[in-house]
Amino acid sequence: VTLRRRGQFAIDAQLRRRTLRLTAATAAMAALLLVLNPLVDPHMAGALWERVIVLGLFMTAAATTYFAAAFAFGAFRIAELKAQLRRRR
Repeated sequence: VTLRRRGQFAIDAQLRRRTLRLTAATAAMAALLLVLNPLVDPHMAGALWERVIVLGLFMTAAATTYFAAAFAFGAFRIAELKAQLRRRR
């Protein structure tokens, strides 16, 4: 809201078209996290190294699922992602 008031952010047509696809990718990631949570929970009482490894795997699975779903639903294209990465350098 603040960025929009300052004129630094505007919702364009492309973002409007992709919102549903991004929401679907987020829902896929959330579903995976709900399924994996009971498997992760017992490890949270373990040693620090065990918690770090399990949470790292948990986060990797979540990120992989989100990006795979986003590409599958057409929210992103690899060429667009590459262009965004090049532009920041």
